[in-house]
Parts: sequence; C-alpha cells; structure tokens
Amino acid sequence: MTDQHCREGFVCRTQTTTSRGDPLRVCALVGVRKEGEVCMAHSSTRDYACEDGLLCHLRCGRPCELDDPASCPEGFFCHEGAEDGPLCQPTCEGRSCPEDQQCVVRRPSPQGRQVSLCARVYGQDCRQNPCPEGQLCRLHEYPEHPETVWMECVSICDEQTPVCPDGTVCHMRQCLEACTPEDPSSCEPGFACHRKTAQEPWRCEPTPRASSQPSP
Repeated sequence: MTDQHCREGFVCRTQTTTSRGDPLRVCALVGVRKEGEVCMAHSSTRDYACEDGLLCHLRCGRPCELDDPASCPEGFFCHEGAEDGPLCQPTCEGRSCPEDQQCVVRRPSPQGRQVSLCARVYGQDCRQNPCPEGQLCRLHEYPEHPETVWMECVSICDEQTPVCPDGTVCHMRQCLEACTPEDPSSCEPGFACHRKTAQEPWRCEPTPRASSQPSP
C-alpha cells in the first residue's frame, strides 16, 4: 500500500485490471525517464519507467494540486487523469514552438486542458486535419525521439471489413500504406518500408519502429 512495502528500486503504484474488480496496488520499477518524457506505466525495464518521485500517465510528471497551478513548473499543467492522482503534464498552449515544430495535442479531450507538446510531425497531421470518415488518427511516440511524433490515418481491417482500400495492406488489424522495399520513395519522409518476417506484408512504418526490427 506504500513505497515501504516494495524493495529498493521499486515504488507502489496503482494498476487497473481487465476485469471489473478493484484496481491493484503493485510494486513498479523506478527508471530513468525524466519529467515531461514519454513513459510506460508498469514498464518491464527501467529505460521506459519514470525517475523516483515522478508518476507516469502519458509522460512523466510530478504529483500536483488541481487547485494550485503553481504546483507544476512552467510549461506544465496539473492533469487529473492518472490512476495515482493528479500529475504535471506538458502543454504548449499559449506558447510558441521552434520554427521546425508545432504544438501537437497528444490526446484530445473535450474537458479541460489537453496534454500537448512542441514536436516535429511526420505524416499527416490528423490532429489539425481530421481523417476521412471511417478512418482513425494514430499518433506514435518513441522515448528516444522526445520532440518528434508520427501520425497517420488508418482504416480497420477485421471480420466485418476484411479488405483494405487500394494501396494499403492489413497488418495487426490496421490498413497501412503498402510499399516496395527497393523504392525508398514509396514511403513518405519519416517512414520506411518494413516487415518483421517474410509472412508479413511490406508496409510503411515510422522510421524508429522500422529500424528497431530486422526486415528479411
């Protein structure tokens, strides 16, 4: 129930379950991710877990008070959406971004302020320009690229819609841009032609994802 119940290098955090039972309290790793950096709640490695004293929601942040804006540093606001209580999350609202970046809403919310950051955008900015009807806006972030995001509009391929539109292939229930590995221009800048195994289709993936796995 408290950090004292966990061994060194771990802290006590809340974890929701797939059932409708009460959330669990578990010992989670303390990691190296700093305030404002992308994190993974209950990460299995320290590389994606937050430093001691920080909570993880979308990005690492210190605990804060909703009625006290000063409880967060400049460029952050107090966000109430975390399992372990309010935490500071980044915002570029009311601020200007560097010339090669723009203010990107990380996760749109109809209520209150939204988590946002200055970032270079690869792909279609489907936060500013919504996807066509029937498609979903996917945003990809990678801890090793903290000021870059990859966006794309995708259709879903499942039992109800088994066939993808022309020029796309179905992978992991998503219709992704098809490509030719011999032609680097078959994917737009920031994306690379990739597949993990010979059984998978060639498709355009964000360059960090494509470079992290072999493409036989």
